[in-house]
Amino acid sequence: MVAEFLVLMYRNLNNLYTRSNAPPLKKIEALGGLKLLLGGFASLAAVDDLRQATGRDLHLMVGQKHNATVGGDMVERICRAQINFGIKKL
Repeated sequence: MVAEFLVLMYRNLNNLYTRSNAPPLKKIEALGGLKLLLGGFASLAAVDDLRQATGRDLHLMVGQKHNATVGGDMVERICRAQINFGIKKL
């Protein structure tokens, strides 16, 4: 199943670079989990904004070195919510 998905995704990515079949948006929707397994190098880039969102936890695992470069401002916020007696406090 995963191998078939990767072959299908590879074919779709190759279609992105053909002039006759280059729509402005490629969307992959998954109601369950989505795994992309690569044996080598993977790169995700965008000319405009690149967003990552999750309704639950976000896990980042780095085996050796983590580099982060920001050309402009960097803002990080940590929001914690507590529920006391059914009333949500921020």
